Amino acid sequence: MRKPIWRRCTKRPSAAPCCPRWSGSSRGAAALRSRGLEAETLLPYATKWFEMIISVLPMYAKEIDSGDYSDPAASVNIFHAGAAADLGLAEEGVDVGWQRPMHDLVRRAAEAGHGDLSIAVLTELLSVGAAGSSTTEKRP
Repeated sequence: MRKPIWRRCTKRPSAAPCCPRWSGSSRGAAALRSRGLEAETLLPYATKWFEMIISVLPMYAKEIDSGDYSDPAASVNIFHAGAAADLGLAEEGVDVGWQRPMHDLVRRAAEAGHGDLSIAVLTELLSVGAAGSSTTEKRP
């Protein structure tokens, strides 16, 4: 039996959902350091960002549960357009390789015709066998 993903990520299950958020915070801190600023200057912005994410989670949950992504607060196209800016941090000495899988997922969503839909539609691409999904079969 495979270990749950949070067991592979950390010994503390409550910390596993923070892994992607920590990666973003680490990227922000690295970008600030490359500009000669201290990581602590990120805190007010990161706090506001986390508060915003918490506030939109119920909306995204409703979209996912209903399957209706037609009234986006943020579209796939917005995220797709932002990928170039994310990758531009490499010019400032920030390793952006960890973001490529997410950018690939967003690109595939746009190519599948989901560009004007809510970013929550990515959930559909993450479903095994879905149109645009990179995985067609479940693991044994």
